Amino acid sequence: MELKYHNIILRDMEERDIGDEIRWNTVQTQWALWDAPWEMEEELKTFDPEAHRKKELEWIAKPKPDHRRCLELETWDGVHLGAVNCYCIDDDCNWLEKAPDTEEGRKAARWAVGLDICEPAYWNGGWGAQALAAFIRYHLDGGYTELYTQTWSGNFRMIALAEKLGARVERLQFKALTGDAVIGEKRVLLMKPGTFMNLSGQAVQEAAAYHKVPMDRVLVLMDDISLPVGALRIRKKGSAGGHNGLKNIIYLTGRDDFPRVKIGVGEKPHPDYDLADWVLGKFSPEDAKSLLSLFADIPAIAECFVQGRLDEAMSKYNRSGPPKAKGPEPSAGGHQL
Repeated sequence: MELKYHNIILRDMEERDIGDEIRWNTVQTQWALWDAPWEMEEELKTFDPEAHRKKELEWIAKPKPDHRRCLELETWDGVHLGAVNCYCIDDDCNWLEKAPDTEEGRKAARWAVGLDICEPAYWNGGWGAQALAAFIRYHLDGGYTELYTQTWSGNFRMIALAEKLGARVERLQFKALTGDAVIGEKRVLLMKPGTFMNLSGQAVQEAAAYHKVPMDRVLVLMDDISLPVGALRIRKKGSAGGHNGLKNIIYLTGRDDFPRVKIGVGEKPHPDYDLADWVLGKFSPEDAKSLLSLFADIPAIAECFVQGRLDEAMSKYNRSGPPKAKGPEPSAGGHQL
């Protein structure tokens, strides 16, 4: 099987790939420092090249399912870069050892999508963004609709808010999935832009213009890599601060005086690491728990905003790190990409 997308190819594993995998797990191991290092450190210490070769040869010889969960990543000119993969997760984003047995069950399950680019010379080149775009499209075309990646944590927050309000964000309009809700006795429109993040302004501008809503009555929920994981910062207005989604909203609306809730997802682990690859990566279990706990505050923040009490929300909910544990965690919901 082979998928071509822009400058990359996703394909089934071949015997020629095994040598690269052995090299990446014995000599060229920099990639492992930024892909679940709490797990990879021990795996690298115990890595057995011959056992790995035998296991992979057995895998290559096996009949493949119609829908692949792992594909190798290479450039169009044949440079093997790594792989994309997906795995089944539960409501709290924990890895499930066994996926559902039936195809219907697998399509209805929750899947985390990730990748490894193991060749340092190809970091910071946008290869990961292309690979994940192709892999996500492949899953969508196959009927798998509930997919998770780190960059969509803004949607986690919107879903947590919608669940709290009993709303469904599923109507397609304004280049977004939308839903009507009532917050603090006010009717509001919830939106999950369907564009790329750096084109979010298209959805915001169209909806605000149609409903004649001034920008100071628009609340933006967003990721921020300049804040540590679990930090929360509410601002009434301001510049884009390097965030391309905010930059597009400001450019298309001509305004920067709209409030925004910034959720920290942590900075890149290394200056050479491609930003797209980083934000499209996977949350660690610890970070996922911190964020899920934080999302529980979003409905209260939204209510303060609607009732004109944003100063109160800033005083109460702004924090420099993860919130303290306070009981059962809410479900994060899923992304209908």
